[in-house]
Amino acid sequence: MFLYYIPFSLACLFSALGRKSGTAYFLLACMLTAMCALQAPGVSEDHSNYIDYFSGVASGSLDAFFIEPTFYFLSQVSIFLSGSSELLFLVYAVLGVGIKFLVSKRVSGYYWFSVALYISYFFFLQDFTQIRIGAAVAFIFLSSFSFYIGQRLRALLFFFIAVLFHYSTAIFLPFFVFFYFNSIRTVLMLYLLCCFLFVFYMLDLSLSQGLVDFFSILQIDRLSFYLENALSGQGGSINPMRALFHFIMLTPLVFLFDRIKRESAFLSYSIIIHLCGLIILLSLHDLQVFAYRISDIFNGFMIFSLISYIVVFGRRLGGALVLGVAVFQLVYILLVLEFVNPYTSVLGDL
Repeated sequence: MFLYYIPFSLACLFSALGRKSGTAYFLLACMLTAMCALQAPGVSEDHSNYIDYFSGVASGSLDAFFIEPTFYFLSQVSIFLSGSSELLFLVYAVLGVGIKFLVSKRVSGYYWFSVALYISYFFFLQDFTQIRIGAAVAFIFLSSFSFYIGQRLRALLFFFIAVLFHYSTAIFLPFFVFFYFNSIRTVLMLYLLCCFLFVFYMLDLSLSQGLVDFFSILQIDRLSFYLENALSGQGGSINPMRALFHFIMLTPLVFLFDRIKRESAFLSYSIIIHLCGLIILLSLHDLQVFAYRISDIFNGFMIFSLISYIVVFGRRLGGALVLGVAVFQLVYILLVLEFVNPYTSVLGDL
């Protein structure tokens, strides 16, 4: 398990020192990419599932649309070039980790803090385990930032690629509209909605049954798989502390929104998207399997939204708060949830 703490410690160290070493940044991205690509079966549950999917593609039992076309295509390329799945995992790791590092560096000068937040949770949740959504969210980040800097056609292209990597990211399309409603009024309305949804959650009122009934009508294999899990009660309800955690983090940022927007409209947009992730989490609270998978597409923007603490409170105090959140998340995912097993690579034990 010691290996998992090394990249996080490096990110925290460079964050605290305020160093902007491009070489160290690149080497850290390479290290994380290698950790993802070279992990052996059994380190994470999803990794073994992807090997099964890869075998299904190789044998011809899975078609191009059972998972996503990109997985099928990259599997075929990996089979043709190497005859094994290692190349497939390498491509997903390069895209998922590399793009997130690239966008983090372009969003703000505090990119080491963004990387510390990313490694502490979303690296393990997505790029290390659920590789398809990891790559898809990376393209959502790239699409959003392209839209922000005025490259609308490029943003549309990156969004389309994201959907090809994971169909669930199609739900993000309407949320580009918040670039045009990036205001204190919008964020306060969303915050108030969160407060109402917390009441619904505490009263155990369901808002999701109608959605389940609607999607049950659609004949989509992967969607049916998740619906069956949800309807059978798999996963139960969400963890209330997780929702409260995001709510507490977002509350100061909501009331300091105008000041943050003056510094960076992309950071303020990220606050809105992060808030939307919490709304989705609460709205689907009784369907954990959907709540977590969908909300984490939006909650991933916290690696940008929480940088607002540094903008408002300065590097020392704001940075300490950000790194405190990162440490909490790392401890939670590695020690409390035990989300991954001790690291073993295809090259041998590490």
